[in-house]
Amino acid sequence: MVLYVNNISFEGCCAPYTKNGVRVTPIAQNPSDNEIQTAISCANNSCPIGSGLNGSAFYLGQDLVVKKYSRNQGAKREISVLDKMYDKGISIPNIQQGKYAFSLPNDETYLVSTKISGTNPNPYRNRYNEQNLSRLMKVISDFDLPIQNQNANPDGYFPYSVAMHYDLHAGNINMTQDDAGIFDLEFLQFEDLSDRLQHQTQGRYDCDCNFSDIPGLIGNLRSFEYRALVPYMLKISRQEADELFKNYIQEKAEYHYTQGSFYKAECEKTLDSNPHLSKLTGELARKELAHASMLAKADKDVVKSEKIKIQMAHFIYVQSQFERTVKSKFNMEQIIEYTNNACRYFDEMLANSSCEDERIYYQDCVDLMKNWRGVISWMNWQSKEPSFDMFNRSKKPVDELTDEEFHEIQNRYKEHKQNHELFNAKQLPYKLPVIYDFD
Repeated sequence: MVLYVNNISFEGCCAPYTKNGVRVTPIAQNPSDNEIQTAISCANNSCPIGSGLNGSAFYLGQDLVVKKYSRNQGAKREISVLDKMYDKGISIPNIQQGKYAFSLPNDETYLVSTKISGTNPNPYRNRYNEQNLSRLMKVISDFDLPIQNQNANPDGYFPYSVAMHYDLHAGNINMTQDDAGIFDLEFLQFEDLSDRLQHQTQGRYDCDCNFSDIPGLIGNLRSFEYRALVPYMLKISRQEADELFKNYIQEKAEYHYTQGSFYKAECEKTLDSNPHLSKLTGELARKELAHASMLAKADKDVVKSEKIKIQMAHFIYVQSQFERTVKSKFNMEQIIEYTNNACRYFDEMLANSSCEDERIYYQDCVDLMKNWRGVISWMNWQSKEPSFDMFNRSKKPVDELTDEEFHEIQNRYKEHKQNHELFNAKQLPYKLPVIYDFD
């Protein structure tokens, strides 16, 4: 199914309104006064099921959760995302759906949404198994199906978007023994895929750790891999990790098959109306289906390749300024060495490819590394001791800068200084464990 993105106002099932001093934002449901009072009572008289930077969550009956916010900025962002998802018609089973939100006269803000059953993945208390892993992969696969931009230029390069979670760590996943789902969509963004894919075809590379196995496309699966899967695998024995990864590879083959089937259908649908788009989606279909085939019959080289790519994505994220916690550590020399080894390995595998699926698969690996080898220059930049002059591109003397120019340079300098300090705080002098090591 193709989901259409429209340029419409985000008003849920009806427009926001104020009643008795309470500002109500209906999303999928317009709450009654009694439902609002019940949610308030629950949030103020129950034990939280979880707490985070922006607030605490509480069970509300059997199927719902109420979140009481401690920060209004986080409240606005999350409520807006869930409102947009409803307005765009995105309703995926086992992904959190907004019901309604409201703010009291004292500015306390609450959100009521669907409950995702279970607890976070944990190698000691809530392990992945064949059933819950399969279910989670189905949810992510549905999440990653491209959304057609209905109002995009019909002659545009690639009129599709993807709903990117951008915070898909284990803390935002719940699992039972046979089910799994995703929640906490505060940082979700609808990302246009056109520019990234066009840049890729033009040889303009970007060190984005969210790139999928098909360079130029981004997806939630990669985010899950480097945020949730790698840390989990590093906490269990090598034998357990290998068994888990074996099952994961088969589920990932199904993921690529689903994506490939989508692009194949789009290719056929646009064959007469948009030959350019039909050709492009046809190429993407061949790539996705080739990856599906290689993973379905994965030999030791494919398993090794998948581990290398996932480890690389994890490295890129941890060293970046987007990972703000100093608890995440890395070793710069280890990442440089690993990146160079990965580039050499994939070049060799492509040179030795013997069939079309292999050539497609390893060419994509090579092209992905053309993007990701940029992590070396990225780290070199972050490691530089910042100075005001680094950002004074005009090279004017300070007393000749306008106030606007001065403040812009100063803000860039301060931002880089913070990132430089964070970069140094996360560095360790020794190598860290990896899910695949070239040694």
